[in-house]
Amino acid sequence: MLAFHNDPAIKEEYLNKDETMEDILDLGEIGISDEISYIVDYVSKFLKESESIEIYRRFISSIEVGADLSEVWFDFMTWILVDDKYGVINYGKTDKEISYIRVVASAVLSHKETTYEQWCNLNFNRPYHTSGASRCAGWVTSYFLQSIATSLICETICNYSTAVISGAELHDYENQKEAKKIQFEKLLELISKCKKG
Repeated sequence: MLAFHNDPAIKEEYLNKDETMEDILDLGEIGISDEISYIVDYVSKFLKESESIEIYRRFISSIEVGADLSEVWFDFMTWILVDDKYGVINYGKTDKEISYIRVVASAVLSHKETTYEQWCNLNFNRPYHTSGASRCAGWVTSYFLQSIATSLICETICNYSTAVISGAELHDYENQKEAKKIQFEKLLELISKCKKG
């Protein structure tokens, strides 16, 4: 599905909405995946309404009419895992954790070829009682297994990432604000690279 059904009028309609992501029920109807919507919703959570509206407008503005966004979520997960500066791999505490994160990222990159059985094995063999870095990678495998609600999985992946890179507790959203901004800017960068399908 192409963003805004390749219709500039639909984008204009959504740009003119004076709303936050929480107010928009289903962007999937206009070619924007639930996963991408969940990222923006997570980033804007606990912000002032005016800030949330600004995030929503920047998000909609960044999407080219007719763009194919189908790979954005997978590119975003890979960035969360192994980016040189912000990837959770930088915070792995053992060689086993770091190796696991790298293997999961590789599976995400080749997600079209990675089988359900391979995701099961990655999920089953994840390191236990370790840092938030490898837990984040474990949640990525859960996404591909779709064992629980996608919204919860997407938020948890983002939450582990922001907690790890900010040094904050998992649900200490106040001290994760800067990390969430970094996530949002990366999402916009990935979206801006998507051209018409």
